[in-house]
Amino acid sequence: MQQAGVVGVKGRPGYIGVDCDLYKSEDVAKLSCFLKGKPGKNDKGVFIINDNQNTGKFWVSCPLIVDIQKCMNKCVDDALA
Repeated sequence: MQQAGVVGVKGRPGYIGVDCDLYKSEDVAKLSCFLKGKPGKNDKGVFIINDNQNTGKFWVSCPLIVDIQKCMNKCVDDALA
């Protein structure tokens, strides 16, 4: 969530994994942009309940592609650490 720019959201055990309630439309848009194209529900990935295949339908405008690439690199680095 922090990598997507969404902070202050608490997670709790859910039916599939961890559920997090997002009350701000800006947070939904940020997370939707961050998750766009990544594995969704069918691939046992992280997803937004109303966009379970991560199509990015909630984003208005994503940051520059350079920012997305930096974020993806950090994500991979964190996963390998």
